[in-house]
Amino acid sequence: MRIAGDLALNALVPSVVVVDQGSNPVTGAERWADAVELLGDRLQLISQPNLGGSGGFSRGMLESLGGAATHVLLLDDDVALEPESVARLLAFAARTPRPTIVGAQMLSLLDRTRLHSYGEQITPRGFWWSPVAPDLSSVDLAASRISTTPALRRHYAVDFNGWWMCLIPREVIERLGVAVPMFIKWDDVEMGLRAAAAGIPTVTLPGAALWHMPWTGKDDGLDWQAYFQLRNRLVTALLHSRASRGGGLLRASFAQDLNHVICLQYGSAAARRQAMRDVLSGPGHLVPTLRHRVGDMRELMVRAGQVVVRDADLPDFATHSTPTRPRGRVALALRLVHVLVRQVLPTRRLPADMVESALTREDGKWWALGLLDSASVRSATGSGAFVARRQRRAALALTRDAAVLRLRLWWRWDSLARDYRRQLPVLTSAATWSALFHPDARGDARSSPARGARLAR
Repeated sequence: MRIAGDLALNALVPSVVVVDQGSNPVTGAERWADAVELLGDRLQLISQPNLGGSGGFSRGMLESLGGAATHVLLLDDDVALEPESVARLLAFAARTPRPTIVGAQMLSLLDRTRLHSYGEQITPRGFWWSPVAPDLSSVDLAASRISTTPALRRHYAVDFNGWWMCLIPREVIERLGVAVPMFIKWDDVEMGLRAAAAGIPTVTLPGAALWHMPWTGKDDGLDWQAYFQLRNRLVTALLHSRASRGGGLLRASFAQDLNHVICLQYGSAAARRQAMRDVLSGPGHLVPTLRHRVGDMRELMVRAGQVVVRDADLPDFATHSTPTRPRGRVALALRLVHVLVRQVLPTRRLPADMVESALTREDGKWWALGLLDSASVRSATGSGAFVARRQRRAALALTRDAAVLRLRLWWRWDSLARDYRRQLPVLTSAATWSALFHPDARGDARSSPARGARLAR
């Protein structure tokens, strides 16, 4: 509605494409009819099966190529946006001497004056995203001014911009294609790195931003998204990492698996095991699994018992005391030894409706959970909690598989990288995505003017 009602943007935004993949149709949303009335023929509504962020954004990019637009602006659906940021991105992009991807910064939806992402980079060794300016990753802009905060006046080179708000030149899409069919996570990183390899820079523009839920407000490492976090990180590294066998990626991700096991998060470890198996099967798995792998992972988490339990259904806890966080290197090392010893000892038995301790989100870490045989841990949203119970046999099997699968990845890294890179143009092509958008003769994916869709309802 902020874009639809802004008269100054009417000449700058020739079309608005809404890709609806949800279970609750957007046409039933509050004020949808008002948006249709304001945008008129400029609004296009597309309904398609849930193909994740990569499917939604790819559809929007490909549909936009049919019009007169010179750029495509990608926006998440769970954001708060000021039209001024759109105008600033467009103004900057119009003055770049060569095609440039221009992205916006992220402010926290939970704390409106706090800057959550100034800009993003990929660390070469561990191949993980990190802020380009760590000191600015949670700066309060109401308290920190440009005149008194030198870090806000520096120029930072970024490797990519998240697709929460990212402006991509049309000619970049025509030249490079769209997203790899990854469903969710890392698709924006991959395309940013692909563009950089083709000589197309990305700029995160200070002064252009929107509000988005911060990473700390999500449980994406503890739910079905754990699979996509690792699978897509590995695929992106195979496509773009210049380090031998991914550098420190395999070692760093193994440490993350061990952390999940020690924290009694067996569902996450099992999802990540499937991620490695899929990567080892080659790039041919990406398209066939796009539709159903998310459902597979949801079912896996239910079987593992790693789901958020409502407060009313949480088990009672035996004690109010919890292990305290160790301070200093020596204390951390001693705690790690204690935790590892604890993992091989028999579990303490408690009634089925009781756990040893109830932990906050901040205390639900390895140094506490590793000493417990059962616990509840608050979810990131604060609504409900995860209930975890130690299982020695599962822990051993998952740790063994994590090590063996990474040895296989290390051994086959170069050949896998060649396979994935060879298939990249096919995976990101309009033809591949068109087959996904229109999987059968019935046309599960439908495109229509928004006004017509409104009348049909």
